[in-house]
Amino acid sequence: FTLYTKAVNKEKEGQKALDDYKKRIEGMKEKLGDKLNSKVSIIRFVPGDVRIYQKNSFSGVVLNDIGFKRPPLQDKDDFAIKGITKEQIPNMDGDYLFY
Repeated sequence: FTLYTKAVNKEKEGQKALDDYKKRIEGMKEKLGDKLNSKVSIIRFVPGDVRIYQKNSFSGVVLNDIGFKRPPLQDKDDFAIKGITKEQIPNMDGDYLFY
């Protein structure tokens, strides 16, 4: 993000956006309290594919910043597990499921 803001000469605006993001994340952490001990799964259904998103996806980064835990299979520094079959549905095993 900072690389892009520098490239378009918007570093000041970019820093403000990052500061606002961090402030919002801290507010969420306060409000969520003990719920942050819950495990969260992120699933995406796209034509012809089902994906389980891991930590290096956009949503994975945000959940990590907030402090949510991830089930072991999803707690990896990868983008996503693609091509999920019905036999792999049990791998969508978070306490909360976002899709």
